[in-house]
Amino acid sequence: MGAIKDQIGEYDAALNLYQRSSEALKLAGIPDDHLQVAELKMKIAFVYINQARWADALDTLHKVKEIREQILPASHADMGRTWFTMGMALRSQERYDEAFDHMKRALAIYEHAYSHGHRHTANTYNSMANLKAVQSQYNEALPLYEQAKEQFRQFYGTDEHSDIARVLNNMGQAHRHLGNLSKALDYLQKALKMRQDTLGINHPDTATTWVNLSLVYRAKGDLKIALEHAQHGLSIRRAKFTIGTRRPRGNRKLCCSTRAGDSCS
Repeated sequence: MGAIKDQIGEYDAALNLYQRSSEALKLAGIPDDHLQVAELKMKIAFVYINQARWADALDTLHKVKEIREQILPASHADMGRTWFTMGMALRSQERYDEAFDHMKRALAIYEHAYSHGHRHTANTYNSMANLKAVQSQYNEALPLYEQAKEQFRQFYGTDEHSDIARVLNNMGQAHRHLGNLSKALDYLQKALKMRQDTLGINHPDTATTWVNLSLVYRAKGDLKIALEHAQHGLSIRRAKFTIGTRRPRGNRKLCCSTRAGDSCS
């Protein structure tokens, strides 16, 4: 129930339900350092993230880490998930170096816990690349995006997937910022087609790539084409988010990403 309330943006109700679950665990005699308690606190941290309560999220995640460290081996995948989620919260506070270090620790754990080509590993590479990109370190971001793309390709066994499209979109953006406009167009056009094929022509992520393409055409001086692409992306977004549509507070994308080891892009 708490997870459902969280997903639909009723965060206070979600926290209330999680608090009841916490009380139920205590009544059942479950100690405070039990893995069930850690998992419940993890869910609470996700709600705090959605509410943009970064300090509360980090405080809760530190408690999760302390419990798990006492019980689980350092190389356990759940430890990787904890480090990764802390990294995402730190990123939202613009503590980029700390965030990168946390994600690097998560990556080492995932590479130990999973075989080559796992989704969590790929998502972590993508998130680390995003951290470099947000600091305008695009040359450092691109090799990390390449690693993410290859990991996704091996995990899914195909070159056509929405996660791969997400990485291609990010690579296109990086090349645009570096002034490599031909490469940017190539990556973004591939991302657009892949998103249309895997997500649909009216998906918000498809709209994002239309807008990103418009920025490349604008940089090339092709203003008419840029305007057409921007208008197309905007029309998709307007159709999805009409006036009066209730949108959750906080950062939904971040929460959805951290649950699966994903990233914002």
